[in-house]
Amino acid sequence: MRRKDWRVAGLSSAAVFVGLSMACGAPSSSSNPTASGPTPNIEATIQSRVQATVEAAPQKAAAVQAPAQSTSSQQASSQQTAPAQPTAAPVAAEPTTPPAPTAAPPSPTPVLSRKSIWVANTDGEGVNVRNTPNSSDRSDHGYKDGTPLTQLGDPISAGGATWLRVTGSDGFDGFIPAQYTATTPPPTPVPPTPKPTPMPAIGSEAQNGEWAIKFVQEVRMPSLGSAYSPKRAQGEFLVLDLILTNQGKRTMSLNDWDFTVHRGEIKYSTSSDGTFALVGGNSAYEPLTFGATVQPGLSKKTRLVFDVPPGVTGLVLEAASMRFAVPDAKKAP
Repeated sequence: MRRKDWRVAGLSSAAVFVGLSMACGAPSSSSNPTASGPTPNIEATIQSRVQATVEAAPQKAAAVQAPAQSTSSQQASSQQTAPAQPTAAPVAAEPTTPPAPTAAPPSPTPVLSRKSIWVANTDGEGVNVRNTPNSSDRSDHGYKDGTPLTQLGDPISAGGATWLRVTGSDGFDGFIPAQYTATTPPPTPVPPTPKPTPMPAIGSEAQNGEWAIKFVQEVRMPSLGSAYSPKRAQGEFLVLDLILTNQGKRTMSLNDWDFTVHRGEIKYSTSSDGTFALVGGNSAYEPLTFGATVQPGLSKKTRLVFDVPPGVTGLVLEAASMRFAVPDAKKAP
């Protein structure tokens, strides 16, 4: 308690005490004017009591102040012993990003027109694609006549020529002169009909690497042999004369079963009756009875006999995998 405060407390106590003393003290002279005798020294008594009260006032003030100081000390002690509460770190405010300015909408990309064209008018040489509409800016790309292309956009005039921007099925993009294009596809070339290789006929020779066979003549007869013992054909005898030449490097042989005459899928083998009917004749062409053996580089004349329907046409002789056209019916005189 401050000094002013205990002084006030002391004076208040003294005042209370004086009041009580006056109420309980000696009667005043005004109430008993006729009283005689000695008057007690009231003022001295009051003064002594006030003095005692004033002297005791600091002790009372100290007694009052002690609990307050004890309470303050306890509060300070509790503040010192209490664990410090963690102080939350200040949260930094996130920077505010200003809104981005609204970009202007992009201008629309122009759409190139597309048109189908074809390479043409190059005389079979094809056309080289340029990287730019410039005849000297050649690329390593080219297209032959008839190649379909796609024209992109409109024609461009540059360097005294008209250029077309084109792209092919391979995705290459470049420029070609407009003069080497057409707006319609070229006509589909019709492959020429292959002409059948004519089969060798009478007087012709065919080769297969080992044999060379020449077809000399053909005769049809109803019978063969001598007048005393003729052999008659079931249809008619077809007699063919051939010259066989060995072109290989070893001795080779041909037998009668190496030769057939056929008409489509119908095949005719050599006739044994007709063949044996010619044995012993005086012709230079020997009947192929037991086969023909020929040395390398040499030739042999032989005669084949077939029994075929009378007047049959369109016959083909197949000899050692070679084919000859047999003439139509030609009878002996």
